[in-house]
Amino acid sequence: MAAPLRAVPAAGVATALGTLVPGPGTPEEVALDAAPGRVCARDETAPWPLPPAPVARVDGYCLADPAPGLRCRITARSLPGGPTPAPPAGGTACFVMTGAPLPPGVEAVVPREGVTEAGDTVEVTDPATVPAVAAGARVAAGAVLARAGDRLDPVRVGRLADFGRARVAVFPHPTVDLLPVGSELADPAAAPAPTPGAPPPSYDSNAHVLAALVRAAGGVPRILPPVPDDPEAVAAALGSCTGNLIVATGGTARGAADHTAAAAGRAGFRLALDGLECRPGRTARILLREGRVLISLPGSPGAVAPLFALLVGPALGRLAGRSDWAPSWRTARLDGSVAEPRPTAVLSHAVLTADEGVFTARPGPAPGNGFALLPQGEQVLAAGEAVDVLWGESARP
Repeated sequence: MAAPLRAVPAAGVATALGTLVPGPGTPEEVALDAAPGRVCARDETAPWPLPPAPVARVDGYCLADPAPGLRCRITARSLPGGPTPAPPAGGTACFVMTGAPLPPGVEAVVPREGVTEAGDTVEVTDPATVPAVAAGARVAAGAVLARAGDRLDPVRVGRLADFGRARVAVFPHPTVDLLPVGSELADPAAAPAPTPGAPPPSYDSNAHVLAALVRAAGGVPRILPPVPDDPEAVAAALGSCTGNLIVATGGTARGAADHTAAAAGRAGFRLALDGLECRPGRTARILLREGRVLISLPGSPGAVAPLFALLVGPALGRLAGRSDWAPSWRTARLDGSVAEPRPTAVLSHAVLTADEGVFTARPGPAPGNGFALLPQGEQVLAAGEAVDVLWGESARP
C-alpha cells in the first residue's frame, strides 16, 4: 500500500485527487429532457450537416436572372422541411420561406422587399440578393455536439435535439453522505422543545450548506443525523454510509475528543491524504475504502465553503465523470493590502472580479464568489501583488 500523502500544498490538490479518487460509474441512458446538468458519458457527433443543404436566410424569390423591371410567374413554392424545388426557368420564379431549401445551383434570393407581388406574378424592383445559409453553416457533419465529461447545458442539449436524439448516455449522479460529528449537536428531528430559561440547542448548519453545494455541483446529498464524539458511534455511522462520497464535519483536531480519523480506521478506511499546508485545511483528511471516498473536514462553519471548493467539489466532479473536475486556479492582483500575519498559508474568502482579462481579488472574512490563497509570512501583502485564486462552485467561469 502506498504511503499516505501528507501536507499537500493547496495548489497541488488536483494531482493528489487524481490519484486517489476513482472515476465515474457505469453510464446510463436518460431521456433528453432529463439530461440538463448531467455529465455526458461519450462523445456525441453530428451525423449530417446542419442545414443539410443551402436554405433561404429570408423570405424571398429565386429567379433565373433578376433585373429591375423583370416580371415572372410564380410556379413553385419551397417550405421549411419540404422537398427541394427545381431550378426556376426563364420568366418563372420560386417563392422560398426562411429556412426552406433552395433549388440546386441557387445561392441567393431576392427578398420580398425587392419585388412587387400581384397574384401569381412578381415584378423585380430591387435585384439585390441575400446569400443563402450554406450547408453545414450551423453544424458541420462530424462536429462534436458534446464530449465525454461535458456537463450537458442547454446549448448542448439543443444541439442533440437538432439531430433527433431522444436519449443520451450520461454518468450516474454521485451520492454524497453528509455526517456531522459533535456531542454538542442536536438532531432537529429528535430534539425536544427548548426548556424555558435554558440555553437553546446547538444545531448543525454545515451539512445543509454542503448539501446545497453538492446539488449545485451535480451530486445527490443525504444529510445523516449527527453523531456524538464517541469513537464507536462515529465508526458505526461511517461504516453504514453507502454514498460514493462521504463528507464528515467535526472531530478532526488533535484533541482528546476528536475521534473521526481513528473511527474511520476502525470502519475500514485507510488514510490517503493527511492535512493541507493551508488554513483551513490543516486537519482535513481524505480516506478510502473499497471505492468509497471519505473527506473529513473541520467543523468550523467558515471552513466549509473554501474546503468544498478545494477538496469536495473536485472529488465530486471526478466521481461524476466531469472533465473539468480540477480546482479552477487563476492568478489575480490584490485589490488592497493584507496586513494580517500568516503563520501558515490562508485560503481566504474573497470577492473576485474580472475586467478585460485582468483578475483582481479582495480578501475578507465575509463570503464572496471565490477564495484567495494568501502565502505564509509576516510581511504585509501590498495592493497589486499577485496571488492564486480559486473560484467558488457557483461562480466558476
